[in-house]
Order: sequence, then structure tokens, then C-alpha cells
Amino acid sequence: MSDQELEKKLVEEMELQPFLDEYRAITGRTLDIIERSERPDFICTRGSGPHLGLELVHVMEDPGLYQMREILHGVTEADPLDYSYSPSRSRLC
Repeated sequence: MSDQELEKKLVEEMELQPFLDEYRAITGRTLDIIERSERPDFICTRGSGPHLGLELVHVMEDPGLYQMREILHGVTEADPLDYSYSPSRSRLC
């Protein structure tokens, strides 16, 4: 495993617990990690249900868009739907 791949896995491990905490806070359910893998990053279970794949992603934003949104609308938070994936398109919205 290259240094870059190792660093990526370490970051995923650090970001996992905050994600699991937020998932529990929002859904009232817990995800239990049963395996670490590459694709997806983690294999989980939700109670006695089927196994689920969890892929952590990092959404990056163009700094110019951030600044434009702040100037024009007075907000810095992006609408999550602006970054959702549409199967009908081959890129992030």
C-alpha cells in the first residue's frame, strides 16, 4: 500500500466515528462496522438487516462559488442538493 493510500485510509478511519454519530442522531439507528475494505470503505449492518456498504466521500467546492454565494446571498453553507449525484448526468451537480 502506497503512502497516499495509507493516508486516505487513516483519514477515512478518523471521519468514520463522526459520521456514525451523526447518522445515529439523525436516524435514531446505529450502524455497526463489521469489515473494513476498499470498495466500499466499510461494510456495516443495521441491526439484524442486510449488510450495507459505506463509502465516505469528500465533497470539494470551488472557492469562487463559495465566495459568490456569500456575496450574493449572504450565506456560506451550500445546499446539499447542489452536490447530489444524478444518474442521468455523468458528473456531480
